[in-house]
Amino acid sequence: MDRIRELRIDKGLTQRAMADYLGITNQAYSNYENGAREPSHDTLVKLADYFNVTVDYILGRADNTDEPEEENENIKVALFGGEGEVTDEMWDEVKRFAEFVKLREKERHGKS
Repeated sequence: MDRIRELRIDKGLTQRAMADYLGITNQAYSNYENGAREPSHDTLVKLADYFNVTVDYILGRADNTDEPEEENENIKVALFGGEGEVTDEMWDEVKRFAEFVKLREKERHGKS
C-alpha cells in the first residue's frame, strides 16, 4: 500500500515504529507496505486515525486526506446541538473520547 508508506515517510517514522504502534511484527507491517498482505478493517481504521486521514484515502479510493466535511458537520450538530462554534480543540477531544471508548470495549471483550 503505497499510501501508508508515503504517510509513514512523511512523518519520519520507521516501519518498526509503525509495527510497534499497531502491535504487530515488523514483517507483518512490511507486508502491508509491499502489498503482500492486506490490513484488517481495524488496522485500517487505526492507521487512518493515526495519520488523520480517511480509510478511503489509504485504500486509494479518495485523493483527499480529510474526513468528509458534511459527515463531520452532521456529527457536530448531533453532539453539540448546532449551537455555537465547535472549535478544532473540541472536535479533537470528541475523536479522542471515541477512540478511548473503542479501546475500552475491546478490553472488556478480551480483545487487544
